Amino acid sequence: MSLSNYAENLLMQELETLLDAGTYVALSTTDPTEDGSGITEPDSGDAYARQPIGAITLAGSVIDNDADITFDTATGDWGEISHLAIFDDLTAGNMLAYCELTSAKTVLSGDTAKILAGQLTITMD
Repeated sequence: MSLSNYAENLLMQELETLLDAGTYVALSTTDPTEDGSGITEPDSGDAYARQPIGAITLAGSVIDNDADITFDTATGDWGEISHLAIFDDLTAGNMLAYCELTSAKTVLSGDTAKILAGQLTITMD
């Protein structure tokens, strides 16, 4: 069974409300599994912390970030970041969504990881 466009839009509106309530972007060097396990975030001792998703916009069945999401400057090597995830808590919580990056990025000490405005996109089709 497939959802109708109407049902998909309702679910996206609910997801937008959930994301607006305080969610965080996590970086990962591994592919998270559907249950939220398998994620490997950089070490917090290297100045890594999840970042708030910030303002978002819902247009039809697409949610985008309105502003850049900037992580603190790494004080140690974070490794090759290949995936990201959205959590409902700064340090633990539930994983709400995840994806593989279009291209992996190695973050070394002194680098600043950033997701540009409009580049974090959640869709339903």
